[in-house]
Amino acid sequence: MTRYMRTTAGVLVGALAAGAVAFTAPAVADDRQRGTERGRIVAVQPLRTLTTKDDVARVLAAAEFKTDEVRYGVDTYQLIYRTVDPAGQPTVASGLVALPRGGARELTTVSYTHGTEINRTDAPSMWRDGWAVGPALTYASAGFAAVAPDYLGLGLGPGPHPFLDVPSETTAALDLLRAAREFVPRAGHTLDRKVLVTGFSQGGTAATGLARALAGGADGWFRLGALSPIAGAYDARRELLPPWTTSHRRSTAATRATCWSPGTACTTSTTSRATCSRWTASSSSSTECTPARTSSRRCRPASTCCSPSEGGR
Repeated sequence: MTRYMRTTAGVLVGALAAGAVAFTAPAVADDRQRGTERGRIVAVQPLRTLTTKDDVARVLAAAEFKTDEVRYGVDTYQLIYRTVDPAGQPTVASGLVALPRGGARELTTVSYTHGTEINRTDAPSMWRDGWAVGPALTYASAGFAAVAPDYLGLGLGPGPHPFLDVPSETTAALDLLRAAREFVPRAGHTLDRKVLVTGFSQGGTAATGLARALAGGADGWFRLGALSPIAGAYDARRELLPPWTTSHRRSTAATRATCWSPGTACTTSTTSRATCSRWTASSSSSTECTPARTSSRRCRPASTCCSPSEGGR
């Protein structure tokens, strides 16, 4: 993760408003109309109030976000709401809602799904640092209602986090939209039907799942307005989780450091062609090797090529 990526939220305001990808969704009965409690608010906790746009700009600048679109101060809230786990059983989750202090009464919603976090306290609604809340502050200060789900098992949600489980990321994001719609009238606003959907890394994949649900009419009120996912794990099964060999699993940290560096020589003393089974020789002399699967990566080792050992990336 580079600091450069932390400035992307400001750029997305214009892209989302313009409609990067648009869909038309049919109207169907939502889950609440089917008699469930999904999206119902359990608790609301006011978080920080950034009274003026200068207050917002200072927080964003400290986290290295762009401040070009800041127009309003922002009120932020943590919502705990009802949703379902990967097995479809009732549970609760938490998420961040950020609203502009000013502007129109009826707001268009931006749903931002965050990238991978390790600790519960790194989730958006926990407000551990400016990076976690920066996207929501960017959108809210530009005049949107911003919602950012923590996902299951992060923030104040119980149980483990089901990592890269798009169905549960989708339901957590969709049910936070429903909870936000229930909540925002208390803050003097309403939400229109259009939702602008974005996310980064793990959240890019989650955003795609939410967009698909909205486009398919999963909710009786909200409709997809635009989708702009960034750097998601869109083909994780084939590209990120190859069938590592037993020798890969036994690779040492020293071997891993030596191997995962295109252009670095890898000799039979540090690894073996069996270990590096994803790579094949591109010439009879084996002086240049390329990945067995299509890739732009190249390496020129002394005698053989190697790929990252398990967990080496």
